[in-house]
Amino acid sequence: MVGAIFALQGRLAEQEESAGALDLCLAAIEDAECWIGLAPGQSWPIERWAGLEEQAGIRMLELGRTEEGRARVRRAAGILEAIAARLRPHPARHADLVTTLANLSWYWLFAAEGQKAIDAARAALTHDPTKIWIETNLAHGLLLVGDKEAASAVYVARADVLVDVGGGPVSFRDAVLKDFEAFRRARLVLPGMEEIEALLRDSAKKEGGG
Repeated sequence: MVGAIFALQGRLAEQEESAGALDLCLAAIEDAECWIGLAPGQSWPIERWAGLEEQAGIRMLELGRTEEGRARVRRAAGILEAIAARLRPHPARHADLVTTLANLSWYWLFAAEGQKAIDAARAALTHDPTKIWIETNLAHGLLLVGDKEAASAVYVARADVLVDVGGGPVSFRDAVLKDFEAFRRARLVLPGMEEIEALLRDSAKKEGGG
């Protein structure tokens, strides 16, 4: 059963078509309680359950099923909040707590909960301010709640900083632009996103002398 979890997640990563990926997510979620029962007291099955719920929600958003999709993502965020609460009393799990809070901030963005995304990102950064990549979520949250000035300050100040969001280091700028593509696919509108995108692309041209 554990191997089946990873196999499903591998198939999901390869599935680009939203409807097909959603079907995979929903099939996997049906077995979530079984996974948790196989590893009592461990958080990883619950984390993967949350991840599948989030992916299902995002695929629903991509398919235009907005309310249903946001409800799924909110459910995933609730699972991560419970995990974070369990991790906080354990200093040895500090890194896991930071990752959980960072993921939580990302989930709240797709639920269109800007302030909650901000709060989760700030909590993660309070625990580990060296994780500059989490500031992408912070800036997105600020943009979502309409604080374009504060968001712009983060985007511009960090634009050329290298961050590792998985898959190797990239510039903060490129990480942000990739996030914007994901938001568009999910039909998530951040006020001022196009203006920020143009600003970042323009700064990249100046940096490169183009």
